[in-house]
Amino acid sequence: MPIESIDFQLPDGVEIKGELLFLYNADSAGPIYYLQAIRSVGKKHTDSMLESYDNLKSLTAMKLAQLLQIEFDCILSPPSRYEFASFYKTQFLENGNSKVDISDRITKISSVTSGENEVSIHELYESLSYSQQGDEADWASVLIVDDIYATGKTVGSILARLREAGLHSNAIITVAAPLRIAGKCQ
Repeated sequence: MPIESIDFQLPDGVEIKGELLFLYNADSAGPIYYLQAIRSVGKKHTDSMLESYDNLKSLTAMKLAQLLQIEFDCILSPPSRYEFASFYKTQFLENGNSKVDISDRITKISSVTSGENEVSIHELYESLSYSQQGDEADWASVLIVDDIYATGKTVGSILARLREAGLHSNAIITVAAPLRIAGKCQ
């Protein structure tokens, strides 16, 4: 169960230090690889893959949430056409890792998705909108829960929106995802 220190790159090139928690990488994912297979053109997924994933997702979510023993000021899952990240976020909420869910403050305003290989962090950033509530400067820690972490474009875009809304540059940033796919932010 790796915990990795990482620099999250924002669209303006600024990097924010944080931590990435994940359970599996692409080589060791087993049934969890279903999360990537459904997003990848040309990757086949079957009903049996879905069934295997469904059988493991609750245990996977519980294991991921148990990696964290602290409470965060807020938690969010990026907007997505898939509901997988929300499932994992719910486990963190039930585990007591945060009481404030700000997922509904971030919305997609275009059809651009981070899973598209040619999409830049700038395009992804422009595809997101954030509804500022005035409490962002009060947060010392933020937990972002997604189903897959690959390039960091989604996280960087969200962090840029949060910083514009008042999140301090020294806030503790943690990203949790069951699956880590190696990739580079562009």
